[in-house]
Amino acid sequence: MKLAKLVPNALQDKYNDRTRSAGSIAALREDLLENGQRDPIHVMPPGNAAGLPEWTILDGHGRTDLLLAAGIEVADVIVRWDLLHADAARVERTFIQFNFNRRHDHPLDLAAKAVRLCEIKLGKPAGALRTGSAFTAMRDEVAAMTGWTGRHLLRMCRILLTPTEVQRLVRDGSLPMVDAEKVEALDRDKQVELAQRLGTLTDAREGKQVVREYLTAHREGRNKRPGQVTRLALRLIANLKRDLDEFAGRFDGIYGPDLVEHREFLAEAIAAFENLLAASQRPAKSILDLLKEPQLS
Repeated sequence: MKLAKLVPNALQDKYNDRTRSAGSIAALREDLLENGQRDPIHVMPPGNAAGLPEWTILDGHGRTDLLLAAGIEVADVIVRWDLLHADAARVERTFIQFNFNRRHDHPLDLAAKAVRLCEIKLGKPAGALRTGSAFTAMRDEVAAMTGWTGRHLLRMCRILLTPTEVQRLVRDGSLPMVDAEKVEALDRDKQVELAQRLGTLTDAREGKQVVREYLTAHREGRNKRPGQVTRLALRLIANLKRDLDEFAGRFDGIYGPDLVEHREFLAEAIAAFENLLAASQRPAKSILDLLKEPQLS
């Protein structure tokens, strides 16, 4: 089939980073010229029930780009007539399965694909399983698909709920994941405002500072509600007490390498509990002192 007839899939930019290094492109181009096309390109048939344009690519976007760049106009194609009557969800699942766990996938892309596969399996709309009880219901299955812990998976899912401008900073290495995750807790209006500011930057390296400005303002705003913060601290301590009982006398049995990816988070947790310990040593305020404090709205 003529490559000019093939239509890029709208899901490609949603789930995959199409950028490749110059070296990778050169190596693949050389392989194509020397060995020819090894794997056919999979495309949707005309008149399909999913409503996709005829010859929409399911698998082979990279091959198509490289063949065209090499001046090749015709390629081997498999028309997926078995998907002629398939609904959009089944076609999306097929597309994701073709592109799942690629070697150069960013963790955010892998998380998005794994979660979406579970959503399709459960008949849920996109984004339905990323937080709350719904996330808990599919956490183990997605963790098994990715090889991640539930905690790491939750971090990925929270980042996927942030504006695309924030996710772009994570993908290019300009913003640590730990900062990006915290953006999800900002009010929606603040997230929109942040996205607009990030969109005006000419240097992506400035993005981290802008994000941290918003996170600092959010943190300071929360600190103005000491009663709420205290309740959160007490709940955290209660949960930790319960879980620590499981570890009594068993810390020597932990396999250290399994915890390597959590070093950053563990350091944050230690700092947080040091702050809690310091707070527990502050003298209690009298009722009179509390009444003298300005009331915060």
